[in-house]
Amino acid sequence: KRNNMSFTHLLAFAASPPHNLAVVLLLSEIVQIHALSHLTVVRK
Repeated sequence: KRNNMSFTHLLAFAASPPHNLAVVLLLSEIVQIHALSHLTVVRK
């Protein structure tokens, strides 16, 4: 439930126009970090 709460909070935060770009950049960075860590694990 904690993940759902934080996700809902992110959606509410992204709902405000001034923060849209910041949220998109943050999410893209998180996705890239997870992808890199996943690739590193797969290589090992």
